[in-house]
Amino acid sequence: MWGMVLGVAGGQSLRAEGAVHLIFPTANRGLVEGRPEEFYQPTISKRAISGMYGFVRSSEPEPARYFDLFHEGIDIRPLQRDAKGEPLDQVVAMASGQVVYVNKVASKSNYGRYVVLRHGFGKWEMYSTYGHLASVAVSEGRC
Repeated sequence: MWGMVLGVAGGQSLRAEGAVHLIFPTANRGLVEGRPEEFYQPTISKRAISGMYGFVRSSEPEPARYFDLFHEGIDIRPLQRDAKGEPLDQVVAMASGQVVYVNKVASKSNYGRYVVLRHGFGKWEMYSTYGHLASVAVSEGRC
């Protein structure tokens, strides 16, 4: 059985014998440092929970009485922004892998500009998606 170990961007990581080595895709470490409200990027509702995975979003009206909309990923709050408020944080792969899809045209997707990677962990494969990117500097097939 494979263990999953979360690490942090910049080469620091938590390692265990036989474990899968993963890193955070940005330098934001609020989640593992006990500050989830600084890790998750709230959406229109302004609630940190809306940036989490699962049934964490509600339909109108606000305030939410129940959460009925499924969020397929997590939204990570950027640590750096430019003068216009646009994120500047570099996004990196959570593990080594191969780029299998790149969308460089923001208007063609609900994820905006995004990249999909395929990761191999022994006999297991996993895919990760990196969306809402300001720019994309990789191409399909690149490892």
